[in-house]
Parts: sequence; C-alpha cells; structure tokens
Amino acid sequence: MGLRAALLNLWSGNRTAAPPPARPEAGTVQNYHGSIGNLFNIDLGDAGDLGQLLTGPASEKEALAPTLIDRVPQTNALLEQLARIEAPGRGAALLVVVPGCVSDLHNALVLRCAKVEFARATANGDPWLYLKQLEWPEGAVSVDPILKSIGDELALPKSYRRAEIEAGVCALGRNICFSHLIDGPLWEQDEGALLRKWTDYFLGGSLRPSPGHVMVGFLCVQLEPERTAVCRKLEGFIRELGDRELPEGVAALTTAILNPILQSHLSQWVSKAATFLEDELVETELLDLPVNVFGANPVPRPFADVYKAVREALARTVRHHRPQFMEIRR
Repeated sequence: MGLRAALLNLWSGNRTAAPPPARPEAGTVQNYHGSIGNLFNIDLGDAGDLGQLLTGPASEKEALAPTLIDRVPQTNALLEQLARIEAPGRGAALLVVVPGCVSDLHNALVLRCAKVEFARATANGDPWLYLKQLEWPEGAVSVDPILKSIGDELALPKSYRRAEIEAGVCALGRNICFSHLIDGPLWEQDEGALLRKWTDYFLGGSLRPSPGHVMVGFLCVQLEPERTAVCRKLEGFIRELGDRELPEGVAALTTAILNPILQSHLSQWVSKAATFLEDELVETELLDLPVNVFGANPVPRPFADVYKAVREALARTVRHHRPQFMEIRR
C-alpha cells in the first residue's frame, strides 16, 4: 500500500476533523507537553521512497559494506605497497593500475580503499582526502588539464598553473586519493599518448603530498570480456609500467585482475559485514544470503550482480532494526 492510500484509509474512518488548537494568548510560553496524536505503523511493502522517508537514508558504513566483498588479493597487495613507500621524511606517491571489465565495478575497490582500508592502514593516522573519480580530459595534449581538475577538487585558486598546483598539493598536509577510468575508446583517441604522458609525469615524482603523507592515484583500466585489439594494447601498456626505475618514494602497482565473485566470497562477507557494521544481527539474518544469490549449483557471478543483490538484502535487514513509526494527526 502506498503512502497516499495509507493516509486515505486512515482518514476515511473519521471525516470530522478536530478543531484546530487555540492560539496561545499573548505573553504565554508555548510548550510541547500536549498529547501526541495517533501513531500508526505503516507497512512499507514496495513503497519505494517511503521506506527511505520512514527509516532515513543509509548510513555511510551501510553503503560501504557491500564494497568489502572479496578483492582480498588486490587490497592486500595495495596495503603492503603503501606501507613500503610511506616514510616520515618525504611525501610518497603510488600509482595503482586496476584492470578489469565494466561488470567488475572498478570504483567499488577505489571507494573501499579510500573510505575503509586506507584510513586504518597508514602510519600517520591522518584522514584521507578522497577526490573521487576525476574526468579524463578527452582531446588534451598535456597533463595540465588533469592537474587542473585535481587543483579544482582541492579548492586551489583557478589561476594556478603546474608548479603552483604541485606546491599547493605539497602544502596541504593531507593524504590524497583519486582515480581515473580509461577504456578502449579513450585509448584510441590518441593511441594512448595522453595516458603515457600522465603516467610518466606521475611516476616522475613531481606531484607529491607533504612529508609523511601519501598520494594514491588509481588508474582503472576497463577491458572487454573478449579482448579486442585495443584491449591488448592496453594490457601491453600496463606491462610496460613495471619495467622502469622510479624515484625514491614513488611506486607503481598493477593489481590482480578483478575477477567474478564466488559463493565462498559472499559467505565470508556476511561475517565481515556484521563486524564492520557492529551489528551481530546482520550475520544471523543474512546467513542464507549466499545460497539465495548463487542458488544450489553456484557458478561465479559478476561483481555488479552480487553487489546489487547484497545492497538490497542489507537494506531490508537494517531497515528492520530501525523504528518505522509516523505520526498522523486526525
């Protein structure tokens, strides 16, 4: 039953409206100690936005919990590399290349690292400035538009040029994280010229945070499930990144390719989510989620499919733990 129908049903039982309360006399103090009208528990059913109205939007931790599904090889390698380059006497820069297909949801890994993993992994203990996924400047012939987008997200003056942006980043005293997404069509526009310029610049070490802090630039490389000629060029480019010498405090890491999700990954996630959300009922109520998502004869499924099913199941579970009462005055 929708909200309008629920309200009409409530209203139809008594069409005579109570007279409005008298206004308080001048000089009196208004208080809220009067009686409350009737309270009704409205069944949400499939009311959509009504559920969000009554229960409130998802908390940040609830929204982040589904990003914790698997990706253990990627996060472990990334955190180990982060620990190796972090040093109190210098600013460190790490380029992380994440290969996978569109259904692997690259940015779920980025979000997980920026909002969960990095916050508890860096020795300096400082919060991270997450600049989100930045737009790739199609048609650009230098890295300056990329730097400008970083400067804009950091609220640096718009008049700043390359050297000033570099100095501004170094003066922030913060850990910084951002990402770019590159696919076949973007590569084909210039045969990877801008991408090569950006990786050469980033790995040259000119753009760094202040000493003792870390900057992580994710390069999400979107491949086709059936590799095309352009995909093979992108994969060749990725291999080349591991063959160069880098300045101290600068590193490049290519993660293991993002693979489909197994039923066992989801089974492990249920317990992990309960711990992350500090809600033991989550584990109890989602115990059968792996079977419901994968069925009796499980085969690996794309991360996007599993992610969607988990978000919906988690929202229903957490909703049961929230009050769903609304005051209706008649």
